[in-house]
Amino acid sequence: MFKRFQSPARTGLTLALPLLALPGFAAAETDVLYGSFAPATSAFSTGYLQPWIDAITTATDGSVNFNYVPGGGVVDMRTAVSGIRDGVVDGAFYVTVSYASDLPVLFMLSELIGLGQSNAARLGAFNEFVIEDCPECQAELAGWNQQFLGGYSLGDYYLFCTRAVTTPEDFNGLRIRAIPPYSRLFGAVGDVVPVTVSLTESYEALQRGQVDCHAGPASTYVTYSFIDIADHVVELASGASFGGSVFAFSRDKWAEFTPEERQAILRATADATAHGAIAYAQEDAAALEAARAQGSIVAPVDDAVQAALAGWIAENGTGAAQRAAERGVTDAQAIVDRFLPYIDRWNALLPRDEDEAAIAEVLWTEIYATYPSE
Repeated sequence: MFKRFQSPARTGLTLALPLLALPGFAAAETDVLYGSFAPATSAFSTGYLQPWIDAITTATDGSVNFNYVPGGGVVDMRTAVSGIRDGVVDGAFYVTVSYASDLPVLFMLSELIGLGQSNAARLGAFNEFVIEDCPECQAELAGWNQQFLGGYSLGDYYLFCTRAVTTPEDFNGLRIRAIPPYSRLFGAVGDVVPVTVSLTESYEALQRGQVDCHAGPASTYVTYSFIDIADHVVELASGASFGGSVFAFSRDKWAEFTPEERQAILRATADATAHGAIAYAQEDAAALEAARAQGSIVAPVDDAVQAALAGWIAENGTGAAQRAAERGVTDAQAIVDRFLPYIDRWNALLPRDEDEAAIAEVLWTEIYATYPSE
């Protein structure tokens, strides 16, 4: 069932290298320009990328030399993929939701929201599948000159609203800033009105009464200042997501690294993925604590809403595959069906976002120790 796709370069197990400088690294530096749309203070930067960069720098004794440019300074959310292909950057973080046409298979997978018991489980399932059992993913990544190492995971979604939202009736006419597939998810509950504004514009839209709610992970309630304008935090217990690429180089840059440098990068990827999973879970918990301390009303939706959300998620695998087929993905349902057992596998391996070292070791053993370093 698992690990059907084997890269031509895969030759068997490789041994983990400890994250400290070892003999064998090139004396000359390999410079890496790495871009991200996320601000330097975001959990994407502090939880995933900066620990990864620091670990690689230490492990290679500086032979891999990063210039990390966050905040869209060199590529943004919509130019990262073409920037990697065209050599504008050597690597970049991006979210798959911006690339429905360019990366249709990966986009389809990112639409499978509400799965997985933990960030770590979602990351393990997604990364292992893309790397080891999805030749369709690898083909479209190759078309954009990408060497994929790992994605991201976000926890359950919440609604940050200017009024109480509890019952299915409350969703009728509710103006929600939400992108697909979340607009479809909420549409399964009631006759919602999706509002299309950017994430950075959503605060003003709430302030001006253009929208009633913003949908997002708990952490964004604080990081994007919704805590100042939306008094109601609506718990959905639903909508966790994964996707993108946090860790990706151009294939040209990957070819420049020595085998020892690649091993150090892979070990750092396992460790930083675990760190990011924990960091996001902690940031979500801290945001909810801050909401309560602020006096915001943090309350769940009722059972009828929960049932409607769960029903939509149960059918979403079919829906996501149908939409992907309309975008030209061949055998879309077969890809989804091949992926879903990975969620079950990783739920069993990593059911909770606890013990960062243990998560990192499982990721290393199950995925990165067998990643081709030649």
